[in-house]
Amino acid sequence: MEKLKEETKREEGELLELIEEAITLAKADLTTEMVYEFTELQGLMGYYYAKALGKDELVCSAIKEQYYPVGENSPLPSSLFSAIVAMSIKLDTLIGLFSIGKIPTGSKDPFALRRAVNGIIRMVEAFDLEFNINDILDRTSKLSSRSIIRSSSRGVYTREVKKGSKSKPFYYYSCAIFRGDRYK
Repeated sequence: MEKLKEETKREEGELLELIEEAITLAKADLTTEMVYEFTELQGLMGYYYAKALGKDELVCSAIKEQYYPVGENSPLPSSLFSAIVAMSIKLDTLIGLFSIGKIPTGSKDPFALRRAVNGIIRMVEAFDLEFNINDILDRTSKLSSRSIIRSSSRGVYTREVKKGSKSKPFYYYSCAIFRGDRYK
């Protein structure tokens, strides 16, 4: 969080609110006719809609850059803030699909999960972040009432966690893990 506070010159409470707002609005443009007709405008239209609503520039940019990087040599998010939002959304996709058994096999990867992992790795390296997937899964499982994936030397499996509390999307929990600057 210190690195993010330095980069943005904002306080922690404000940053956490802005991250939550960016993640909450990130997929809103998918409900529009524009993105329905022109899927390549995902994120970009969200950026323009957020700007039109007077949202903070950090939120607008994070919405636009949520899909970055889209490939091996494609651009990364322009800021740590946007990278945190993009990583949270990618983690949401990975955790959600792995938890229901949609794990890539051989040459089959219909949900581009390998690309999501590669994107996370590129952002971790570019923004000099320490990243430990087991720490993220442990923190996520403490916050969530849904099934969470776990990794082991034998592969990936699903673990049931405590039921009963009201579920929120996984990205809400994966975003929460970025409250610290370093993970070991």
